[in-house]
This record gives sequence, C-alpha cells and structure tokens, in this order.
Amino acid sequence: MRAGDVVVCQLEVPQPAVRALATATRAAGARLVCNAAPAATLDADVLAALDVLVVNETEAQVVLGAVVPTPTGAAAAACRAGCAVVVTLGAEGAVYADSDGRSGHCPAPIVDAVDTVGAGNAFVGALAVALAAGVALPDAVAAGVAAGSHTVTQVGARTAPHAVAAYLPAVSSTEGS
Repeated sequence: MRAGDVVVCQLEVPQPAVRALATATRAAGARLVCNAAPAATLDADVLAALDVLVVNETEAQVVLGAVVPTPTGAAAAACRAGCAVVVTLGAEGAVYADSDGRSGHCPAPIVDAVDTVGAGNAFVGALAVALAAGVALPDAVAAGVAAGSHTVTQVGARTAPHAVAAYLPAVSSTEGS
C-alpha cells in the first residue's frame, strides 16, 4: 500500500480488522472506502478513521442511525461520522457529503432495470477507481452512479471493465501515460 492508493473494505470481516486496516491505510497515506455491507453498527473511532463510508438506504439506518435521503441529511451524517458519507438511493442515484459538510445529489440516469444484483459493488468499484485517479468526490459519485446504473441493465453481477471505464474519463485519459 502506498500514498494515494484507495483501499476498499466491506463489513464481512470483524470490526477489529476494519480498525486495523484503517490504521494501516492512514499510516501509508492511502484512503479507505468502506462499503458497509452487511450493515453493522460501527464504533465512532472506526467511522472517523474511514475516508469514505458507502451505504444504501437500509444500511444507513443501521450504520448511521438515520434515514439519509437528502444532501442535507448526508451532510449531517458526515459531520457526525467524521468521514465522507455516500448513500446510494437506487433509481434515485446517490446523495453524498464530505467530512466538512459539503454535499450534493447525483441523480441516476433512466434505464431499463433488469437485475439489481451487483449494482452496489459496481458503484463502489467505480467510485474507488475514480478517487484513486484523483477525481473529486462529487464526480467520483457520478462515476459510481453511472456504473451501477449500467450494471442493472443486464442479468447477473457482471459488468465489463470497459463499460465501467467509459464512466471514468479521468482514468481513461491517463491510462498509459
């Protein structure tokens, strides 16, 4: 792990492992994105050690103790958590806020949804790749929303890497340089 890297974790591991990863990530100068699935209550020190917390609407209630359907709600949650918060809203896109409370909403494009399996993972993957490429949080969330929206247009949790890359112009334009 190096400075500038972005590490992604989920809550399928015990909280002490997430805490240790957060410590190691911070020591390396990398950033940690936590996709809080399956949803679990996180200790305040673990939340504050994250760079970005990603939850869906149901997970937000468990992890953040609140429904967070608006940018204002995301800003309040981010201030309480001490990290950036992104809440995915399915067909409504996502709301987000950084730890300083700057917030917004990224609407999802209208698509013919066939299967939602894998949409959250595609969202988190695209968000992390965009952040690692130096894209600001609002644009990284937009990349995640686009990738997740593309994923639901096909059966199964398969998204071709080139399809996701299409939503990451900052990454695509710097490949090979």
